Amino acid sequence: MIAVVMAGGHGTRLHPLTCLQPKPMLPIFGRPLLLTILEKLKEHGFSRLVMALHYRPGAI
Repeated sequence: MIAVVMAGGHGTRLHPLTCLQPKPMLPIFGRPLLLTILEKLKEHGFSRLVMALHYRPGAI
């Protein structure tokens, strides 16, 4: 199965937290949010991933 992760927003509602890093990379309990999402997708049988990136894609 293929998962689509929408990770391209500017995260304006989370400013100033997202001024230097994109929302998916914000730490939640010391780990990037995106890492938790990817682990859960794998647990549920997703083997391929497409990510929609826009804001600071190099940081992701």
